[in-house]
Amino acid sequence: MVLYILLSGEPPFYHDDTFELYELIKNCKYNFDSAVWKQVSADAKDLIKNLLTKEPEERLSAEGVLNHPWITKQLDKDSTQLKKISGWDTQRKLEKLRGSSKRNQSEEKANNEQNGEDSY
Repeated sequence: MVLYILLSGEPPFYHDDTFELYELIKNCKYNFDSAVWKQVSADAKDLIKNLLTKEPEERLSAEGVLNHPWITKQLDKDSTQLKKISGWDTQRKLEKLRGSSKRNQSEEKANNEQNGEDSY
């Protein structure tokens, strides 16, 4: 249900009448009819279909979800992006270390001069 809501912005089961709502849930009656689903990939819809099944033994396991094509494609995309981002983070940390190292050297030099010590 969560994936359905994240991708569409609406719950998979909805009806104004509580009894009808329970029937939809009990019979696992949902659809991809709203306009937003035209922008969602077939793989994503397939994953939802494999998760929102009436019979629990037919649902994908956690391992099955992780191995589903939609997830693996997203992970491939994300890992490429994460590598880029981690590179930015590494660069930022190096620049920060260089800056703090220069500050530490300046502070040490100033302390040495105050104490009358020679700096090398």
